[in-house]
Order: sequence, then C-alpha cells, then structure tokens
Amino acid sequence: MSLKKEKINSVLFYLYFLLLLFSIIIPTISSLLLNILVSFIVFLILFFNNYKDLKLNSKNFTFSIIISSLLLLSIIFAKGGLGSLINSLNFIMGILIFTTLIPNKQHIKFIYLICTIIYLYNFWLSFDVWNQYLDMTFKVNPNSVGIFLFINFVVIHSWLKDNKKRILSVILIIITIYGINMTNCRSALIAMLIYIILCYIPIISKLIFRYRKSILYILTIIGALVPLIIVYMYINNINFTIPFMEKRLYTGREKLWYSILEAFKTTKSGYLFGLGTNYATNIGLINNCHNWFMGIYYNFGIITFILYFKYLINNIIVLNRKEIVYGLMAVFTIGFFENIGLWAETQIYIYIFMIMGRYIKEEKIT
Repeated sequence: MSLKKEKINSVLFYLYFLLLLFSIIIPTISSLLLNILVSFIVFLILFFNNYKDLKLNSKNFTFSIIISSLLLLSIIFAKGGLGSLINSLNFIMGILIFTTLIPNKQHIKFIYLICTIIYLYNFWLSFDVWNQYLDMTFKVNPNSVGIFLFINFVVIHSWLKDNKKRILSVILIIITIYGINMTNCRSALIAMLIYIILCYIPIISKLIFRYRKSILYILTIIGALVPLIIVYMYINNINFTIPFMEKRLYTGREKLWYSILEAFKTTKSGYLFGLGTNYATNIGLINNCHNWFMGIYYNFGIITFILYFKYLINNIIVLNRKEIVYGLMAVFTIGFFENIGLWAETQIYIYIFMIMGRYIKEEKIT
C-alpha cells in the first residue's frame, strides 16, 4: 500500500472513531444521521482502497455479499425501514473492513484515549442518571450509561492487563461495578460479572476459550429463546423479585415480544424475510426489539439471522486475546435484553474488539 493511501486510511480511521465519541457525548445526533455518516466513511475507505490493498478475507467477502443481498431483499419482501437497512449493511461491511485494515500503534493509542474519555463521561453520568429517570427528567437512558461503562471498561481493562497493572485493574473493576450498579442496568451488571469470572478463574477461562465457538453459538440460541421464555412466564403469571435491584422482573419488554410473536403468526412470510420496522403490530411500529437476536430475526428473517451470526462468530473465534473474546461473549448476554448489535455506537465497539483482538498482542501499548 502506498504512503498516500496509508495517510488517507489513517485520517478516515481517526474520523470514524471520533464519530463514536461525538455520537455518545452528544446523544441528540439522530440514529439515521449517524448511520449515514458511518456509511460515508466506509464508502471512502472502499473508494480509496482496492481489493488487493485491503487484503479482504475471501470467506468474509462472500458472506458479506450474500448477507447484504438478503438485507436488501427485506425492502421488497418485508416492511423494512431505511435506517435499519443502512445500520445492518454498515455492520456487515464494518466487520469486513476492520478485520483486514491493520492499525498502527498510534491508532491503538487513539482508541484507548477515546474509550477512556467515554468511560469517564458515562461514569460521571451514572451518579444521577437513575434519579433523573425516576423524576422523568433524564436525557440519557440509564441502561445505555451502564452498557457504555461496561464496554469501555473492557477496552481499558485489556490495556491494563497488557501492561500488568494489576492494582489499577482491581480499582477499575470496583468503580465500574459501582457505576453500573448506580444505573440499575441489570444486563450490564450480569455482563460484568460474567467477564470477571471468565478472566480471573483460570480453569473456567481455559475451558471457555477452548470451546469459544460452541459457547458463542449456545449464547446465540439462548438469546433467541429469551423472549419466548419471558413471554411464557408472563402469560402464566410467573413472577419473582430480583435481589439488589430496584427494578421489576417485567419492564414492558414482555408485551413488546408478545406482540412480535403474534405478528409472526399472522404474517407467515415474516419467518423467511422478516417483518421490518415499518410493520404495524398490535401495539404499533417497533423500532427497538430490546433483544439483539429477535431484532435481526424480526427485521430480516431466519436465513439472514443464521448467516449474520455465523459471520460474526467466525470473526470472533479467530481473535487471540482471551479478554476480548470474553468481552464479546458478555456483549452477547447484554443482547438478551438490548438491541446492542443494532446500535450504531456499539457496532463500532465490536470493530474495536476485532482490531484489538487481532493486532495488539504483539507489543504493549504504553
């Protein structure tokens, strides 16, 4: 690759991750605008680089073409929205690109800087975000704050482990758990506990990493089943309190998931091609399924669902950093109750994990 192309790629790299910073610190940026800006940067990367420059993985390239074609079909056979289509295309193309572009040491430092700023910002928000939620004066969702705390924690923690900063790692774990607990985000707290267990109990760590492919597929199946289980419990009046949390078991997701399941019963073609965000269920349009797995299935159907997660898992199992793989496993568990893989902001973090898991093991970043 020529020096000129390397400089262009470097500029686009910085722009891409600065966009992440602005999208989180300025939450008023619309999702559609963010997706369009991300698409534009991805287009520029593809425009300034040919196939040989990017050294695209042929298997990834084939998967990306097939999945992208299926996503486009959702506009024809389902009532898919433009935003969800662009968002999912961005994700597929983002994985294709960021598993091939090799960043330098300065790029990695820049990622750590961005993630540290976002972490500190969300930790600051965590002190009052739940009270604002109760008072109905909140501008940021408490769950989002908890999730961004966890994801940025994984990035920072990987740097600390890389540089053997054990005391700082423990301090970071404690303040992160404290911050997440203040947001009352159950999914982020569970993800945090899973991540700690996987990283710090050697027997479990080795076993899970050895069978990471099977574990990721199991998590995908569980994620797809969670809405069915919760709806069944709700219909049959099965309820219990969750200790240490100021939330009920049922928070409205059960009604959302029930309406989606009923919609599939009336529109059989939805099983193959999805229903789409413009489909009118018995509670109206649904833009957020609050379950990553149902989100893909609801929008694009079973074929795309299978290929989408196979494509993603294929790119996770080749990562050589255990803590990054464990972080992604924890993200899957967050996906049980949040549309995490369909948020443009969190998609960028998955690219960050892909980059770090493949390229920063060779040398410490100081």
